Amino acid sequence: MAYNSEISRDHPTCFLFIIDQSGSMDEKTEGSGRSKAQFVSDVLNKTIYTLVTNCSKADGVRNYFDVGIIAYGGAGVGSGFGGAISGNILHGISKLSDHPLRVEDRVRKMGDGAGGIIDQKTKFPVCKVSSVARPGQLRRHTHACCFAQEPGGHGGLV
Repeated sequence: MAYNSEISRDHPTCFLFIIDQSGSMDEKTEGSGRSKAQFVSDVLNKTIYTLVTNCSKADGVRNYFDVGIIAYGGAGVGSGFGGAISGNILHGISKLSDHPLRVEDRVRKMGDGAGGIIDQKTKFPVCKVSSVARPGQLRRHTHACCFAQEPGGHGGLV
């Protein structure tokens, strides 16, 4: 039997990302010259940006989603967020929108409408840093899990 449930502010869904921050993430990816950590960080930040955009309405960012990042490496397991929200693993999407670690100026390629490509400057919020964890950088946790509230008030381990 398939599980179906409405996603709303009253019944948000949870996205939990588990990120490897071990030393192997310093290795460069073929062809790009970027480290695996930088690549994963970019993908995760673009995903969070897309989630924030999808939750943005005229009255602000609506909490349709809770988003968590668990980072693990040689030093242990902990929150993958940085800055003001680094103390917790899980946050409502509006908190991620309100507290980016920083906002970067980036350039993206776009069609010019005449078959060519142009560079467009854009602001890009960053919630996750690409750094690789070193001993002592992560707070130690014995376990990390996310609980979801099902309709009817029964919580369940996700």
